[in-house]
Amino acid sequence: ELGLIVEEEKEGYVVIQFEKAEDEAERLALYQNPRKRKIRGWLRYPRVFEGKKQRIQVNWIQFNRPPPKLCGCNRQEWGHDCPCSGISCGRGTSTKVWGVGQ
Repeated sequence: ELGLIVEEEKEGYVVIQFEKAEDEAERLALYQNPRKRKIRGWLRYPRVFEGKKQRIQVNWIQFNRPPPKLCGCNRQEWGHDCPCSGISCGRGTSTKVWGVGQ
């Protein structure tokens, strides 16, 4: 499951924050809706991590996987403008892309 590291490693453990259950249920319902077919790539992964926090061991984290891409373009920065489509890759109020690969 995808989560956000909210506290650095301390004594071999890190604190991870996950997606809220309500947000996950809404995202999965939209993912299965045939009318939302064009945004299924966006709905595949959680983007906002405001749920429960959990303390886990560092060796449980798979650091060899990159975080999911924000969009289909080469420039993976939060809130940048895509010249081809005119949309921006921002969502919410966060200013950073969260992931292990950053």
